[in-house]
Amino acid sequence: MTATYSLREDSDLKVINRGYKPQKQKWQESVGKAYFIPATRSAPR
Repeated sequence: MTATYSLREDSDLKVINRGYKPQKQKWQESVGKAYFIPATRSAPR
């Protein structure tokens, strides 16, 4: 399993997750987007 992160033009992150499925004998890939949230929206303590 690997995860690759890169910066997008809009300053968010592009995330690519890859993993090998031995049952299917092939790699699978999922592409997503991650973004930063302001510190004021962090979880309560």
